[in-house]
Amino acid sequence: MARKRRLTVKKGPENVSGSLNKSIPSSSCPSPPPRKSRRISRQPRSIQRKKYPQGTFFHLFSFLESTAQILTQDHHFQLFCYSSFHPSLISSSLFLSLNPSIPFHACSERERKKKKLREREDDVDLMTYSVQLLRLVADVYPLLTSSSIGDFLSLPYSLPPDVTMKRQSPIDIRTETVCEDAEHCQIESVKIDYVVGDCKSVSCSPGGWKVQVRDNCSSFFAARHLPAKFKLEQFHAHWSEDGSCGSEHTLNGRPLSGEVHFVFYNTTYGSFANALAQDDGLAVIGVFIKEGEHNDNYQPLVDCIRNAAETGHEQEMPTYFHIRQLLPPLDERDFVTYEGSLTTPPYSEAVIWTVLTHPVEISAEQLNVFRQIVPKNYRDCQDLCDRRVRVTRAAAVAH
Repeated sequence: MARKRRLTVKKGPENVSGSLNKSIPSSSCPSPPPRKSRRISRQPRSIQRKKYPQGTFFHLFSFLESTAQILTQDHHFQLFCYSSFHPSLISSSLFLSLNPSIPFHACSERERKKKKLREREDDVDLMTYSVQLLRLVADVYPLLTSSSIGDFLSLPYSLPPDVTMKRQSPIDIRTETVCEDAEHCQIESVKIDYVVGDCKSVSCSPGGWKVQVRDNCSSFFAARHLPAKFKLEQFHAHWSEDGSCGSEHTLNGRPLSGEVHFVFYNTTYGSFANALAQDDGLAVIGVFIKEGEHNDNYQPLVDCIRNAAETGHEQEMPTYFHIRQLLPPLDERDFVTYEGSLTTPPYSEAVIWTVLTHPVEISAEQLNVFRQIVPKNYRDCQDLCDRRVRVTRAAAVAH
């Protein structure tokens, strides 16, 4: 009779034998070796970031983050970011990380609650963050160089949800598209009540110069074609490298050398931020600039702008300054009016434009002071989209 084969299983130093046709007691089975966990312990973000130092993507991320940090040093840009970006694109992680007082590793409430995430999620978070930064930089890039480069900003992802692209500014003001409105468009009805001293200071940024008003500003703009009284918020200008162009609006396809914008907000809404979200929230007066003779009325402003550009600090405006110095004479204030938008981000479609058709001359030397800040900063004309453009008299557009 053949012998049954025996199975020998080692358990430590002892041998345990059993027949093949019998089950081996569980107590006799060796314990399986401990499996290594696939989960990788999470390191602090400050350490994890160091795994990217040689990667191209890391350098792109670093550049975007550094650029955004520089841009957000400006208070007005911070206000624009927090109030005007599309909510679905701007997460708490983006803006908390851009706030210099909050460290980057504490950029999201979700990440603070979940201490352990898979390593792959770090890559996704970094990519998402960089894409948001890229969009942030893209929206302000026209301010840094030329808004003509920013035509791609008409893409829906880069604009607030209330921007329809059907009432964008500037436009080409053409004789065949304007209509006379003697009832509402009256030169004598335009009232600019400026209080001397309301213009506080002028500052320069990569996008140009801007004159700020004091907190308790009491200068107003009213006219027959406006629905309410509007309060002065600030004024600035647009120009180009030479006198052949630079204005944002054009007359029958012809640009001028520059354009000054006086920005007012509807007092019905209490503040500029509230008015920005309304269809009739803002009123902007546009004054064309033509390169020509020296203008003594502009010289005090030009001097302040030069000092601000050279020092990098705000400069106080002269106490005697009056904005009527920057406007055409009373008998040369024909205007066109239409519903449009801001010509810089966030391009809010909240503006009732009043564009004076008669230009003001200033010299090339005076304009060169502006050009030392940035060579050009104007936006190209946008589609009219069947909007109504009213004028005091059609002949005012033809000259």
